[in-house]
Amino acid sequence: MKNHKRIKECFGDFENIKLTINQNMNEYTFYQDHKGTIWQRSHFSVNAESLNEAKQIIAANNLSSNFVGDLDDGQTIVFHKSEYLYDTLSSMVPDHNQGHATIIVLDSNHETICMNGHDPQVDRSVRKELRVFAWPYKLLPRNASDEEILKAWENGPIPAPEDEREMSEVEIYTPDEFSERINDNKCAFDNYYVRFIIITL
Repeated sequence: MKNHKRIKECFGDFENIKLTINQNMNEYTFYQDHKGTIWQRSHFSVNAESLNEAKQIIAANNLSSNFVGDLDDGQTIVFHKSEYLYDTLSSMVPDHNQGHATIIVLDSNHETICMNGHDPQVDRSVRKELRVFAWPYKLLPRNASDEEILKAWENGPIPAPEDEREMSEVEIYTPDEFSERINDNKCAFDNYYVRFIIITL
Protein backbone atom coordinates (compact mmCIF):
# COMPACT_ATOMS: atom_id res chain seq x y z
CA MET A 1 0.00 0.00 0.00
CA LYS A 2 2.87 2.34 0.78
CA ASN A 3 4.40 1.88 -2.68
CA HIS A 4 0.99 2.31 -4.30
CA LYS A 5 0.56 5.60 -2.44
CA ARG A 6 3.91 6.85 -3.74
CA ILE A 7 2.95 5.94 -7.31
CA LYS A 8 -0.30 7.85 -6.95
CA GLU A 9 1.60 10.88 -5.66
CA CYS A 10 3.81 10.84 -8.75
CA PHE A 11 1.37 9.96 -11.48
CA GLY A 12 -2.18 10.09 -10.12
CA ASP A 13 -4.74 7.33 -9.64
CA PHE A 14 -4.14 4.29 -11.87
CA GLU A 15 -7.24 2.37 -10.83
CA ASN A 16 -9.14 3.20 -14.04
CA ILE A 17 -6.19 2.65 -16.37
CA LYS A 18 -5.87 -0.73 -18.06
CA LEU A 19 -2.39 -1.80 -19.14
CA THR A 20 -2.26 -4.19 -22.08
CA ILE A 21 0.97 -6.15 -22.43
CA ASN A 22 1.92 -7.21 -25.93
CA GLN A 23 5.07 -8.02 -27.83
CA ASN A 24 5.15 -4.61 -29.54
CA MET A 25 5.66 -2.65 -26.33
CA ASN A 26 8.74 -0.45 -26.04
CA GLU A 27 11.06 -0.30 -23.05
CA TYR A 28 11.76 3.14 -21.57
CA THR A 29 14.60 3.94 -19.20
CA PHE A 30 14.20 6.13 -16.12
CA TYR A 31 16.27 7.19 -13.12
CA GLN A 32 15.37 7.72 -9.50
CA ASP A 33 17.84 10.03 -7.73
CA HIS A 34 18.07 9.99 -3.95
CA LYS A 35 19.75 12.62 -1.81
CA GLY A 36 21.16 11.55 1.54
CA THR A 37 23.93 12.12 4.04
CA ILE A 38 27.14 10.18 4.49
CA TRP A 39 30.33 10.50 6.50
CA GLN A 40 33.62 10.84 4.65
CA ARG A 41 36.85 9.75 6.36
CA SER A 42 40.17 11.36 5.42
CA HIS A 43 43.44 9.64 6.32
CA PHE A 44 46.40 11.89 7.12
CA SER A 45 49.56 12.01 9.18
CA VAL A 46 51.29 14.72 11.18
CA ASN A 47 55.06 14.89 11.54
CA ALA A 48 55.93 16.09 15.04
CA GLU A 49 58.34 15.40 17.88
CA SER A 50 55.58 13.99 20.08
CA LEU A 51 51.94 12.93 19.98
CA ASN A 52 51.02 15.93 22.10
CA GLU A 53 52.70 18.27 19.61
CA ALA A 54 50.88 16.54 16.74
CA LYS A 55 47.56 17.17 18.49
CA GLN A 56 48.50 20.82 18.98
CA ILE A 57 49.26 21.12 15.26
CA ILE A 58 45.83 19.67 14.47
CA ALA A 59 44.16 22.17 16.79
CA ALA A 60 46.20 25.08 15.43
CA ASN A 61 45.09 24.26 11.88
CA ASN A 62 41.44 24.09 12.95
CA LEU A 63 40.85 20.66 11.46
CA SER A 64 37.40 20.59 13.01
CA SER A 65 36.42 23.05 10.26
CA ASN A 66 39.05 22.87 7.51
CA PHE A 67 39.47 19.99 5.06
CA VAL A 68 42.80 18.33 5.77
CA GLY A 69 43.48 17.81 2.06
CA ASP A 70 43.69 21.58 1.62
CA LEU A 71 46.33 21.82 4.36
CA ASP A 72 48.67 19.16 2.99
CA ASP A 73 52.11 20.75 2.76
CA GLY A 74 53.95 17.47 2.22
CA GLN A 75 55.98 18.02 5.38
CA THR A 76 54.07 18.72 8.59
CA ILE A 77 50.61 17.61 7.50
CA VAL A 78 50.40 14.87 4.87
CA PHE A 79 47.04 13.89 3.36
CA HIS A 80 46.83 10.24 2.27
CA LYS A 81 43.34 9.39 1.03
CA SER A 82 39.61 9.78 1.61
CA GLU A 83 36.90 7.16 1.74
CA TYR A 84 33.14 7.18 2.14
CA LEU A 85 31.77 5.28 5.15
CA TYR A 86 28.86 3.67 3.36
CA ASP A 87 27.44 2.15 6.54
CA THR A 88 26.63 5.72 7.65
CA LEU A 89 24.56 6.47 4.53
CA SER A 90 21.08 7.67 5.44
CA SER A 91 18.19 9.08 3.47
CA MET A 92 17.06 12.69 3.71
CA VAL A 93 13.54 14.10 3.73
CA PRO A 94 12.60 17.45 2.14
CA ASP A 95 12.07 19.02 5.58
CA HIS A 96 15.80 18.56 6.20
CA ASN A 97 16.67 19.97 2.76
CA GLN A 98 14.99 23.38 2.97
CA GLY A 99 11.87 21.87 1.44
CA HIS A 100 13.71 20.86 -1.72
CA ALA A 101 13.23 17.44 -3.24
CA THR A 102 15.34 14.53 -2.01
CA ILE A 103 13.86 11.94 -4.40
CA ILE A 104 13.50 12.82 -8.07
CA VAL A 105 12.37 10.59 -10.95
CA LEU A 106 13.89 11.44 -14.36
CA ASP A 107 13.51 10.22 -17.90
CA SER A 108 16.43 9.24 -20.13
CA ASN A 109 16.86 12.89 -21.17
CA HIS A 110 17.12 13.87 -17.50
CA GLU A 111 13.79 15.66 -17.60
CA THR A 112 12.02 15.60 -14.23
CA ILE A 113 8.96 13.33 -14.06
CA CYS A 114 8.09 13.82 -10.41
CA MET A 115 9.71 14.66 -7.09
CA ASN A 116 8.88 14.55 -3.39
CA GLY A 117 9.48 18.24 -2.70
CA HIS A 118 9.61 21.69 -4.22
CA ASP A 119 12.67 22.42 -6.32
CA PRO A 120 11.80 24.35 -9.49
CA GLN A 121 15.40 25.55 -9.84
CA VAL A 122 16.96 22.10 -10.04
CA ASP A 123 18.62 21.34 -13.38
CA ARG A 124 18.81 17.58 -13.66
CA SER A 125 20.60 17.75 -17.00
CA VAL A 126 23.72 18.65 -15.00
CA ARG A 127 24.87 15.89 -12.66
CA LYS A 128 27.83 15.55 -10.36
CA GLU A 129 29.36 12.11 -9.97
CA LEU A 130 32.44 10.65 -8.33
CA ARG A 131 35.19 9.46 -10.65
CA VAL A 132 38.60 7.91 -10.03
CA PHE A 133 41.58 9.43 -11.85
CA ALA A 134 44.84 7.48 -12.09
CA TRP A 135 48.06 8.61 -13.70
CA PRO A 136 51.68 7.38 -13.96
CA TYR A 137 53.76 8.86 -11.16
CA LYS A 138 56.16 10.42 -13.69
CA LEU A 139 53.34 12.26 -15.47
CA LEU A 140 52.13 14.40 -12.55
CA PRO A 141 53.18 14.70 -8.90
CA ARG A 142 51.04 13.16 -6.18
CA ASN A 143 50.01 16.58 -4.87
CA ALA A 144 48.88 17.85 -8.28
CA SER A 145 45.74 19.96 -7.98
CA ASP A 146 42.37 18.68 -9.16
CA GLU A 147 42.49 21.29 -11.93
CA GLU A 148 45.87 20.01 -13.18
CA ILE A 149 44.63 16.42 -13.17
CA LEU A 150 41.44 17.28 -15.05
CA LYS A 151 43.34 19.36 -17.60
CA ALA A 152 45.81 16.52 -18.22
CA TRP A 153 42.90 14.11 -18.64
CA GLU A 154 41.16 16.43 -21.12
CA ASN A 155 44.39 16.89 -23.11
CA GLY A 156 44.65 13.14 -23.64
CA PRO A 157 47.76 10.99 -24.16
CA ILE A 158 51.19 12.61 -24.44
CA PRO A 159 54.66 11.09 -24.96
CA ALA A 160 55.87 9.51 -21.72
CA PRO A 161 58.58 11.59 -19.98
CA GLU A 162 60.90 8.58 -19.68
CA ASP A 163 60.35 7.27 -23.23
CA GLU A 164 58.74 9.41 -25.94
CA ARG A 165 57.97 6.29 -27.96
CA GLU A 166 55.31 5.40 -25.38
CA MET A 167 52.20 7.39 -24.54
CA SER A 168 51.23 8.45 -21.03
CA GLU A 169 47.85 9.72 -19.87
CA VAL A 170 45.46 10.27 -17.00
CA GLU A 171 42.96 7.42 -16.85
CA ILE A 172 39.40 7.76 -15.54
CA TYR A 173 37.19 5.12 -13.92
CA THR A 174 33.91 4.86 -12.11
CA PRO A 175 34.35 3.60 -8.52
CA ASP A 176 33.01 0.19 -9.59
CA GLU A 177 35.42 -0.03 -12.53
CA PHE A 178 38.32 0.97 -10.31
CA SER A 179 37.37 -1.63 -7.69
CA GLU A 180 37.15 -4.29 -10.37
CA ARG A 181 40.66 -3.48 -11.61
CA ILE A 182 42.05 -3.68 -8.07
CA ASN A 183 40.21 -6.92 -7.30
CA ASP A 184 41.40 -8.54 -10.52
CA ASN A 185 44.98 -7.37 -10.13
CA LYS A 186 46.22 -5.91 -6.84
CA CYS A 187 49.27 -4.51 -8.67
CA ALA A 188 47.20 -2.76 -11.36
CA PHE A 189 48.19 0.71 -10.16
CA ASP A 190 51.62 0.04 -8.67
CA ASN A 191 53.30 2.95 -10.45
CA TYR A 192 50.29 5.25 -10.40
CA TYR A 193 48.91 7.98 -8.22
CA VAL A 194 45.15 8.00 -7.70
CA ARG A 195 42.68 10.77 -6.89
CA PHE A 196 38.91 10.68 -6.33
CA ILE A 197 37.25 13.77 -7.84
CA ILE A 198 33.60 14.75 -8.16
CA ILE A 199 33.01 15.99 -11.71
CA THR A 200 30.08 17.55 -13.53
CA LEU A 201 28.56 15.45 -16.31
